[in-house]
Amino acid sequence: MITPGPVVITSGFVGYLVAGQWGAMAAAAGVFVPVYLVVIFVSPFFSKIAANQQARAVLHGVTAAATGAIAGAVYGLGRRAVHDYTTALIAAFALAISIRWKISEPILIAGAAVAGVLLYH
Repeated sequence: MITPGPVVITSGFVGYLVAGQWGAMAAAAGVFVPVYLVVIFVSPFFSKIAANQQARAVLHGVTAAATGAIAGAVYGLGRRAVHDYTTALIAAFALAISIRWKISEPILIAGAAVAGVLLYH
């Protein structure tokens, strides 16, 4: 849900602002094509890579680092977004709902927006 779609869309938008339609296409392609090519060229060797202990160790380390980076981003966003008891309550309910049930993020965000309107109005 988070990537790569929004990243490509954002890069395309920035490219459009900078250089119009051609800038949008170049920016989106510049973000998408390299990753796509890596997937295309690495996928035939995936079973060999997955069986390699060193490669698996690297992937475990990278996964842990990515999890830490995401947690850091969540902490930074949380410090800015949760600034009183009401926002803490909304955040806690959103977290609880996300853990307990698989709800689409747009629906969760819409529900939080409604809660914000009701609780702050």
